[in-house]
Amino acid sequence: LDDDGSPKEVIHISANPKYGSEKKGAPTNYFMVAAPERVRVNCDLHHVHTVLCCDPKVFLHSNPLDGLEDGGEFVWESNEDTPEKAWQRIPKQYRQTIIDKKIKVYILNGFAIAKKATNREDLQTRMQGNAFLGAFFHVSPFLKSFHIPVEEYQTTIRAQYEKKFGRFGEAVVASNMSVMQSGFDDVVEVPYGDLEAPDT
Repeated sequence: LDDDGSPKEVIHISANPKYGSEKKGAPTNYFMVAAPERVRVNCDLHHVHTVLCCDPKVFLHSNPLDGLEDGGEFVWESNEDTPEKAWQRIPKQYRQTIIDKKIKVYILNGFAIAKKATNREDLQTRMQGNAFLGAFFHVSPFLKSFHIPVEEYQTTIRAQYEKKFGRFGEAVVASNMSVMQSGFDDVVEVPYGDLEAPDT
């Protein structure tokens, strides 16, 4: 209960990596569930609302739209300078699915954000993940569904960074926070283009 006796708002989180594929060099999936009540499942998810994909070539080796619900969000690593060029990077066979299921497609150059934050290659992948974390909070219904103001979300994320990285100094905390905020700010929606646009 809160100090005034009212029930606290609680968000239950369950996060599960799919083990094994990373050992073979194959794409690895991670699943997260956020719910107002205890999460009672611990398994791969086959129906999701938001997909984050850090692989710019994902359409060449898998279907990242598989299991994405109607009206869901797909955030995809891309260095294309316009949303129109990004649409052309989506193979024609997936464009109709995107339109039919009213999927909102977004691009984020998370790797560029990560490279700007650090020259260390071993940290760039982690920083790319931070950028995608920011994009998730921007495009998914999470903040709205749980009535979380952006300022509260930012304060909470910063507190987590301080808990995890505070021993390395304020510069490390600030860098992680900056990368996450860049992901939030820099994610770009890709409007539906022509089904017959060039497939690049």
